[in-house]
Amino acid sequence: EPRFALLAEPGDGLHAVQVRHAELLEPQPRPPPRAGGIWLVRPDGYVACAARDAAGIGAYLEGLKRGS
Repeated sequence: EPRFALLAEPGDGLHAVQVRHAELLEPQPRPPPRAGGIWLVRPDGYVACAARDAAGIGAYLEGLKRGS
């Protein structure tokens, strides 16, 4: 089943996003390309969203769930 990949350093905010959106995400984050950011990568390999914090990624995933 294809899932989005998170490229990020572990953190409390990131963990909350992973738990809330577990059905959309790979179980473990991958290493980020550089420190200080979080990247959400679609199953086809394209970057869906990039943010400085987990809240931005969470908002993007909430929008997907709502269909917006």
